[in-house]
Amino acid sequence: MSISAQNPDISGERQSGQDVRTQNVMACQAVSNIVKTSLGPVGLDKLEHYGMKPPTLQATVVSQNHER
Repeated sequence: MSISAQNPDISGERQSGQDVRTQNVMACQAVSNIVKTSLGPVGLDKLEHYGMKPPTLQATVVSQNHER
C-alpha cells in the first residue's frame, strides 16, 4: 500500500468522512511499520550494532502491546 502525500488543511477547519478515516488508518499503518522495523526481533541487534543504548522498558512495553 502506498501513502500519497496530500496538502494538509492548515486553515483550522475540521474535516470528517471516509477520506479522513482512510488517511488516519494509513498513517497508523505507516507508524506501525516504522516501529516494527525499529523494535522487531532484530531491532535490538541493529541498535547494538550502531553502538546505541538498548530500548527502554517503556519502548519494550509499547512493542509488546502492539503485538497483541
